[in-house]
Amino acid sequence: MSHVLKRRGILPVHILVRTAILPGRQRRLMGPAFSHVTMRIRETIVSAMDDKLASGTVASELVYGVLKALSLAYSAGLWVRKVAYRLQLLRTHVLPVPVISVGNVTVGGSGKTPMCVYLAKLSRMANLRPLVLTRGYGEDEDKMMMQLLDGVAGVGSGARRYEIGSHMLNNEDDQLQTLDCKYKHLPNGTMETSANHGLNYDLIILDDGLQHSRILRDFHVVMINCLDPPTQHKHLLPRGRLREPLCDAIKLADVIVVHNADKVSERKVQEVEDDVRSLAVNSRGKSFNTTERKMHLTVRSHFSPSRMTRLTCKGDQDREMPRRQELELSNCAVYCFAGIANPEGFFQSVKSLSPALYLGETSFPDHHKYCLRDLEDITQAAKRENQEIHEDRLPIVIITTEKDVARSGEMIETFFNQQQVEVCILGGDLVLHGDPSQLVELCLLPSALRRMLTSRPSS
Repeated sequence: MSHVLKRRGILPVHILVRTAILPGRQRRLMGPAFSHVTMRIRETIVSAMDDKLASGTVASELVYGVLKALSLAYSAGLWVRKVAYRLQLLRTHVLPVPVISVGNVTVGGSGKTPMCVYLAKLSRMANLRPLVLTRGYGEDEDKMMMQLLDGVAGVGSGARRYEIGSHMLNNEDDQLQTLDCKYKHLPNGTMETSANHGLNYDLIILDDGLQHSRILRDFHVVMINCLDPPTQHKHLLPRGRLREPLCDAIKLADVIVVHNADKVSERKVQEVEDDVRSLAVNSRGKSFNTTERKMHLTVRSHFSPSRMTRLTCKGDQDREMPRRQELELSNCAVYCFAGIANPEGFFQSVKSLSPALYLGETSFPDHHKYCLRDLEDITQAAKRENQEIHEDRLPIVIITTEKDVARSGEMIETFFNQQQVEVCILGGDLVLHGDPSQLVELCLLPSALRRMLTSRPSS
């Protein structure tokens, strides 16, 4: 029986209040205790967003009331911002190359980063030089994006994405030094090597760009997670998980990618696609697949585990493990942990590698920074389940994500080496169902970019 370790529950109101008003110095002195309390507060809010708090109690009604009031304020802010851009009180900047936005409607993981990597690789295959601009929520996303796109695309990470993109396009590294950002050029990325009017790059892929109106975007790729479809959510942040009304996002979408399509039934996938088409018809007053204004495309995708690396090694073991079809997990009890948004897809991928020997999982909030207590809890849970299911006859292998290792890899490696427990990192790639050329020819590349492709010599 699979064990899932999750910290749940709601703190008493007086603890929430007392914690919130503590001076910063006292909060720092509390150390791990304060970290644990803030985690409980965060999980309380997440439970309220998912309507999982126990109803009828004074504390839960108070939390729901506060979050609903904040959602109304958030909704008003969205409306004011939209009007400000429409009246040009806020300026939308135009970059000199096509911009492809990859975004989602709900908070949490929906495959945005794997899709950006996929599009960057697709662009390179089309003889283009892509630049990926990301907001970089947390140091883990910066590191992981730069590792995955090494030699594939330039990467710029920071809040001021227009300025970062503009300077990287023009090879103005001295100007980048004045911005609070991280960046990495594509090798040989000089203005002389590009055929696009002396610019460093041929196109920009804007990670998490659906709500980023400050940059004019030519194409919108909207990710929808089958495991947590936005059509099931009714409330805006922070009462719910919607970042904007779903109909507004569908209006912008050129491509809808239904992600994690392999993790649910065919019937469920079709229900999600039908809901999206219905919303599109209502928002436009015409068929979703019409060609009157744009060519729209709905495609499916999934995460395919394709690489596993040992983080901790015993003796002469190699860090690089065989590919998925040869993974040597047949004689190991497998446990996994993840601090990512919507980790269910990752857990299912791990379980598919060794379903009969899967012990369970531990989940943490997105961008969670691990402490020793967390790693001790993971170890104890894995050993407890191994004892209960296999009577400790099998060695334990603990599997985590590339993002978690990018965030806390040194601590994780040190701790589990001391415990003499093997830890592996499971990575993979986004796989589109069907013919990828359909995405390129019909929706991915704006017409100006297609014209440039036909005029460029192949190399």
